[in-house]
Amino acid sequence: MKLKNKILFSVAALIGSLIVMNFVYSITTAEQDKIDNSPIYSVVQTGLKKNPEIIYLGESSNITYRDNDLDKRPISGILKDFYPDLEIGNLTKEASHARVYYYMLKQIPEKNSVKTVIVTLNFRSFDADWINSKLENAISKGLVMVSDGPVLYNRFRLGFKAFDHKTDKERDKKIKSIWKNDILEIPANLPYKTTAQWDSTMAYTGIKNPDGSLNEKATQLACNFIKNFAFLIDTTSNPRIRDFDNIVELARKRGWNLVFNLMAENVELANTLVGKELTDLMLKNKELIKARYEKKGVTIVDNFTIVADKEFIDRDWPTEHYAETGRKQIAKNVALAIKKFHSKSFQEKDENSLAFSFKNDCEGEVIWAQMQTLSEDKAYSGDKSSKVTKENPYSVGLEYPVNQLADSIATLQFNAMIFRNTGNKNAKLVIDLIPQNEALQRIWIGVSLEELKITPGSWTKLSYPFTLPANYKEYHLIKAFILNEETTPVYVDDIFIDLIPISKAAK
Repeated sequence: MKLKNKILFSVAALIGSLIVMNFVYSITTAEQDKIDNSPIYSVVQTGLKKNPEIIYLGESSNITYRDNDLDKRPISGILKDFYPDLEIGNLTKEASHARVYYYMLKQIPEKNSVKTVIVTLNFRSFDADWINSKLENAISKGLVMVSDGPVLYNRFRLGFKAFDHKTDKERDKKIKSIWKNDILEIPANLPYKTTAQWDSTMAYTGIKNPDGSLNEKATQLACNFIKNFAFLIDTTSNPRIRDFDNIVELARKRGWNLVFNLMAENVELANTLVGKELTDLMLKNKELIKARYEKKGVTIVDNFTIVADKEFIDRDWPTEHYAETGRKQIAKNVALAIKKFHSKSFQEKDENSLAFSFKNDCEGEVIWAQMQTLSEDKAYSGDKSSKVTKENPYSVGLEYPVNQLADSIATLQFNAMIFRNTGNKNAKLVIDLIPQNEALQRIWIGVSLEELKITPGSWTKLSYPFTLPANYKEYHLIKAFILNEETTPVYVDDIFIDLIPISKAAK
């Protein structure tokens, strides 16, 4: 009896000690461990800072743009054009899929401002290559510290690698096994029944040039389309189905309006390179997903075929990376789909309207030139500003085609908050008008911050009116930024550029 009591006492003492240790850990270093070891934790904390009514969960499809895009904003940023009075939280992490989104959503506190959740649904995330991607080790590791259960236990799991961490060889073996063994329902007269057979047939026959020679690049791309899309979604075993089902259930419990943003695939190019057999299979999978989740009450935004081939950025692998027009098409479709939830805040947007003003708060949502200068060292508002030094001498700045500016503009008014240090005397505001041809002379104006009376050691408002030449429409590009070629940094925040019409300037 005494031995039994001792054992019970020891067990109780151990449990009590673990509870105390978990409590101490939770109020001391657990938060930092989440920040250090779980990338999505910081993403969620940042995305919820402004108490958003709508949140957009995405991967690289949200934030990738073409270098020559006029509007480089993410899909979630363009979406806000239709709901300017609502806060839209952006929860984006490259290579994310439904399991990551589920963990992101679980980090949202029970008491929150969220009413509508928009989740990216990327069809490639259902295929063997993505499910068994080499990136999964890092993703699984990043989810440990935000998993259910005591935080101390999660920290031990992290230390002992108690998460999915297969070797690259094991993952490759799994992918090839699925490609080789999973039977496809495709026309009986085709000589292949699996992804592996289809891929090898395409590699052997190839895509031919007009002269009959092998087009190696097109052939490789065709094989990549097959490996990424020649599969049938099994709703009983595909892990992405389980992940999306979990999201549906969580949204139901939280009372959120749930939207799945079904991303566009390059069906046009798939049909050109591989043929109708593949695109029919892609469309069959799409209809399966739509039917399943519409029955569960989810709003499905079907963008699957709306983006033309020319709008896809990557040309050697199937991705969901779109140029400006593609991103805007998707953002508009999402905006229209959620109008039923936020009808009072919806505003129609005229895509053909010319620009009269530009704003950038340097938080990263609005994409201008030189975004690599964003820094958390100092900020006038929010968390970031553009840090300009000798190493990165050009601030976040406007670069815009002149033919997209409104007509009859007299003045470009550059406004921004500037912080410069005492020793910095040569930094300047630059306005640069680049001509279309040699017949016009380039206009480059540099006005020192000293001359503009920017007080050293404190945030000071810069307000400078630049008179545009009468023939400004004949120029190609206009740029406006802060230039600092000294070691001592200058910080730029809350840039607002106003284009003042001739009629107002005259007054």
